[in-house]
Amino acid sequence: MRILLFISFLLLSASAIASHIVGGFIAVSHVKDLQHKVSVSLYHDLLNGNPAAIDDSIQVAVYTKNKNEIIDFFYLHKVNNNELQYSQTGCAPVNFRTGQVLYEKTVNFTDNKYKAAGGYYIVYERCCRNSVITNIGNPRETGMVFYTAMPPLNTTSLNSSPAFKQIAGDYLCNDRVYTTDFSATDADGDSLVYRLDDAWAGYTTEDNPAAFPQIAPYPIVNWSPGYSKNTAIPGPIPLSVDPVLGQLTVNSSLTGLYVFAVVCEEYRKGLKIGETRREFQFLSRPCLDKPMPQLIVKEKAKQNKILKNNDTLL
Repeated sequence: MRILLFISFLLLSASAIASHIVGGFIAVSHVKDLQHKVSVSLYHDLLNGNPAAIDDSIQVAVYTKNKNEIIDFFYLHKVNNNELQYSQTGCAPVNFRTGQVLYEKTVNFTDNKYKAAGGYYIVYERCCRNSVITNIGNPRETGMVFYTAMPPLNTTSLNSSPAFKQIAGDYLCNDRVYTTDFSATDADGDSLVYRLDDAWAGYTTEDNPAAFPQIAPYPIVNWSPGYSKNTAIPGPIPLSVDPVLGQLTVNSSLTGLYVFAVVCEEYRKGLKIGETRREFQFLSRPCLDKPMPQLIVKEKAKQNKILKNNDTLL
């Protein structure tokens, strides 16, 4: 039976239930001793979402992996809210803009709480997604799960989770191959492996959009017909991720807004010790090719003669 341990301290208005979530991820970085900075990056829809749905504080829970027992919970506070910048600035679509909210808190991961042999996972849940997603059903009624799993910690065995690199708010051009770096870095030098996964819907709802995070496993999104974790973006080359480089490749054939999830698994001495998930969306649309400008030169005394590439001006 799922457990409900706490009621959110926020009284959510109807406007705060509005759909807005594009994606996001959790990161944990070691500061000193057993202190770690826990952060949640939440991507949100600046055009189709409601600013009132952006919380000032969020609840994060920590569970043991072996027994799904809660060992900790805390609030993260909003520290900034910025807009993602398109790397293709000259052709950025005007009908989709993405913001990134960052929540942070420094937490002391004491030995007596974080020593379970199987490690633990940190989770945050929020509803709802932006309403214009193409590849899942009822997106405005579907929540999202932010999740990272880590090994047990003590003063002689410390760990930072993989940290995904800053993302470019790019879009896809229909029928063109697109590649982008979707990788992470690891402060401990652990080996990282990437794979696609189902997007997770979790247990939050429109009526309870900021419910306390529940235990794993989590329900996945309702993929629309023809879509799945391996066909999240359709086309001659469906979306894929390089397992070593973390590079995304896709050749999209249909206009739409597509959600997908990438899992970064963390290995140390050949053993998997944790993983971090990041969800995001790509907008695919037709892109008109503009022909290169042509320079036409005529001789002043011979206005009817157009000079060719190999002609010489005297």
